[in-house]
Amino acid sequence: MDVVCFLVALLAVISFVNCVFLDIEFLKDFFRGRNVVITANTCWSYGKRVQMLKEVALHETTELGFYRQSIDVNILKNWTNKQYLILDMRDCPSSEDILTQLNQTNTFLYPLNYLLLVDAAAFPAFSGKLESFQLLPNVEIVTALFDGGSVFLHQPYKVGKINELTWENYGNWSLDGGLVEYYATIPTPQRRANLKRVNLVVVIVIYVNDTWNHLTDYRDPGVDTFTKQDFECMKCVFEHLNINYSLLGVDSYGYVDETTGEFNGLVHAVQGGAADVSGVSIYFTEDRYQAVDLIKMGNPLGLRFIVKKPSTSYIKNIFFITFNTNVWVASIVVIIIAVLAVRIILNWETKHKETVKQNKYSISDVTLIGLEAICQQGTTTEPQSLSGRILALIVFGAFMFIYVSYSANIVVLLQSTTKINTIEELVESRITAGGCDTHYMKNYFESVRKGPLRKLYLEKIYPDQYYALDVGMRKLQEGNFAFHVLLQGAYEYILKNFTNYEICGLQELPGYIEENRGYVAVPKHSPYKDIFKVAILKADEYGLQRRTNLRIIMKPTCFSQSATFKSIGIYDCEQVFRMWIFGTVLAAVIFLAEILADKVVMKELAARRANRSKRDRAGF
Repeated sequence: MDVVCFLVALLAVISFVNCVFLDIEFLKDFFRGRNVVITANTCWSYGKRVQMLKEVALHETTELGFYRQSIDVNILKNWTNKQYLILDMRDCPSSEDILTQLNQTNTFLYPLNYLLLVDAAAFPAFSGKLESFQLLPNVEIVTALFDGGSVFLHQPYKVGKINELTWENYGNWSLDGGLVEYYATIPTPQRRANLKRVNLVVVIVIYVNDTWNHLTDYRDPGVDTFTKQDFECMKCVFEHLNINYSLLGVDSYGYVDETTGEFNGLVHAVQGGAADVSGVSIYFTEDRYQAVDLIKMGNPLGLRFIVKKPSTSYIKNIFFITFNTNVWVASIVVIIIAVLAVRIILNWETKHKETVKQNKYSISDVTLIGLEAICQQGTTTEPQSLSGRILALIVFGAFMFIYVSYSANIVVLLQSTTKINTIEELVESRITAGGCDTHYMKNYFESVRKGPLRKLYLEKIYPDQYYALDVGMRKLQEGNFAFHVLLQGAYEYILKNFTNYEICGLQELPGYIEENRGYVAVPKHSPYKDIFKVAILKADEYGLQRRTNLRIIMKPTCFSQSATFKSIGIYDCEQVFRMWIFGTVLAAVIFLAEILADKVVMKELAARRANRSKRDRAGF
């Protein structure tokens, strides 16, 4: 702050002045307890300024200085609402000039507080001058009218640029009675909530012209959903503020044109001053925040992934997850021990029993017997000894229970579904993905520059995986497809076309919008921003937004989780087919290898016989 500041410590050496100045006493009472920074422009004598520093700065505030005429008025736009500019309008031409400059530079739109000291005799001319100023509802000007030994406080403002000046009776002060403030605890946006039928332009987004006829009757909630969801609540806000509004329709929420670098649609209308406020909310983005001011609403604007919970067999290998690791290890250990025991017993029988089928049992023979027990296919090998038969009974009995448990779990897993918990799981799964073919969807996809959502976009959506609502929802209904869509449109389709069982199988995943709340847009430094903010919060607290949401956003409800058997697809048996193909190919390869090996062996035997015959004939 380019002002001449006096250190409080130096005031101790200033001699005491016995004069009592009425205006200084008023300022001392007015700023008591406010803890603000004061800058004053007066035409007072040096002694009176010293008295003011002594009485006000030493006792009532942390900093006080005097305005220097050489500074640029535009600097005041950077000051905060914790700073006061005092202008003494009593026979002080420099204050008149500063006040005019403030109006010409639109500085009244910025959050600076003003205290104007005016004589009662000059008040008619002073008020006439203020009539031509742009003192809109956000301005914080206190006019101190000095009339004899009393001071009357008023706050002037206009509800609109062409409206008449309104004077609020803010309070009064006297030397004996002190300061009386009527609105000390009532914020300005609440006091000025009645905008007296001021004419404002409200911009809304319309894609279907018929929406103009159904903004508040809840018809076709899936068409122009955001507009219908927000406008009724905003209409209540306009009625509460007593605003006379006219509607401006645009066909875009506002995105940056890569060629011109400027916004289009709603943001362009608000930023350029064609509209005073948006009647619908938009998503928060960094570039929008730099262009307009945003006021948060209590309405959810849902853009999320909807996916039908995939079959467990589509996500995982159900032939391995049937048992946990401990069961698999225990089963393998048991079958190895059983196979070794069977081999020992059967080889013992070949030496000590007369009726045996083979003279020796190899590892492959007993392994085959073990597989016969596991698969419950029976065996042609019949142990002759009592111990062998007992072992066969135990092995086949034990694996019968394992086989039954395994088969039962397979059936359950074939009918079960698996929930996708994160976007990372969606990316790694075989589930395909797509987005609803709307004008704004691609912008949100491309706005994410890193993370799993970016990977999902590049791998499964880019460049052309966009579908109309009905097409995407049919793919979703078929399964194994994640659809990024506006929830209300999806909900409406689901209620009409999905069964209860299909509804129970749906789940939602986070979409490409981190903040799912909408924001009302107003121009930067709008004089109505705080008034709209308070009114919107009230509408949300009173439940007006929730009432609209319940009528517009009708989420399907799962009434029963009853089981319904579904048909088994090829992908459910994919692992079995792979194993069958692998086994068949392996068997064919081994078979060919055996034929080739047999031919080689037979050829070598034939050669040996031929050589032996030649040697025999030669010896003879």
